[in-house]
Amino acid sequence: MAYSRLFQNTLTDWGFTITVFFGLLSIAIAIGFGLGKRVDDFLKETKRGTVDEKIAMLYGYAFDVKTWDISNKNIQYKVERIKSDLRTIGRMKNAIQQGQKEDLITAKDKLIDEMKTNNLKDQASDLERVFNSWIL
Repeated sequence: MAYSRLFQNTLTDWGFTITVFFGLLSIAIAIGFGLGKRVDDFLKETKRGTVDEKIAMLYGYAFDVKTWDISNKNIQYKVERIKSDLRTIGRMKNAIQQGQKEDLITAKDKLIDEMKTNNLKDQASDLERVFNSWIL
């Protein structure tokens, strides 16, 4: 009976079918927007967590600079890895909060100072350039 009622070609039946369809569509859109907001919030928090991890890594690099052997060619690989971390942060700069930006600048400054202290002035200026072009 429901099949025959929904698929007859009377104006009243088509109006009912269209009303039900758009009602269900409206509910689906409302649910979609609600979930979309939650997903967006989750992604922002994930990005902020990643930024915090990278800040911690910069502090770790600043602590490790003292142990780097300047004569070793692997120093350049370490510097490239740091530059890659800075670029990763730069890709997420819209999600960085003000406090994180302040921590990031402090960590970068400590790393640059340690590098300059340990005769890595060229590499320090290279990191400074990457930081300024990707994050600021």
